[in-house]
Amino acid sequence: MQAAIQAAIKGGGHKTVLDIGTGTGLLSMIAATAGAKRVFAVEGSPVMARIAAETLRRNKMAGRVALLGALSTSLRVPQDIPEPRPTLLVSEILDSGLLGERVLPSLRHAIKHLLAPGGCCIPAAATVIVQCIECPQLRRQHVLSGDHASDHAGFGLTQDVVRLWVDEPYTCEQLANFPHRVLTDSKPILHLRLDGKDGGTDLVPGKKGSATLRATSTGTSCSSHPRQCYVLTECSLGCLFCFGLCRNH
Repeated sequence: MQAAIQAAIKGGGHKTVLDIGTGTGLLSMIAATAGAKRVFAVEGSPVMARIAAETLRRNKMAGRVALLGALSTSLRVPQDIPEPRPTLLVSEILDSGLLGERVLPSLRHAIKHLLAPGGCCIPAAATVIVQCIECPQLRRQHVLSGDHASDHAGFGLTQDVVRLWVDEPYTCEQLANFPHRVLTDSKPILHLRLDGKDGGTDLVPGKKGSATLRATSTGTSCSSHPRQCYVLTECSLGCLFCFGLCRNH
């Protein structure tokens, strides 16, 4: 991200930068240091906005970066961001599952309402790659088993009773901490343009992907949920996550 931002400002001539979901303000400070004349850092979390303000102050960046404590989708030009509009949009609102932090509606609004026509985005695209794995520990993650299932606080419980299913479609894990076996090759399952250069179609929720994986080892990737299996995925930004994938996909 740092190299891309520096190249866009020093070599691409972008002098006005919009950073949505600034967090600590890191990307905004990178942009200001690279030579951007105006930087707008947007943060919707009041707690994180205070942290960003303190970070900017300690790094003597408060006068070079304008911090806006609001959701980016509530901002307007020129009421909140003066003309001329930013020509470069930077963001790190991608969670380990890529799209969990409302990245699509946030980028869609920013490109349409805040960014100058023809402006650039960093990151501009992301690819999700999938691979099936076998991991008994992850399989048992939401199930009380053994002694815990048969005798819990003096009461007998069965596994069918104590299964715990979360609403999240995936869980994030450091796989280095879990013994696991790779069962298939890896394939891209989804590619998204995040810069709106495709007309914004990828920024509309609902895009689906599919991949045919070749088995490279025997084993099982099925979780204890009858319709799910564990899939290791990686996006082009270096994110890793594991989620329940319906078998018929």
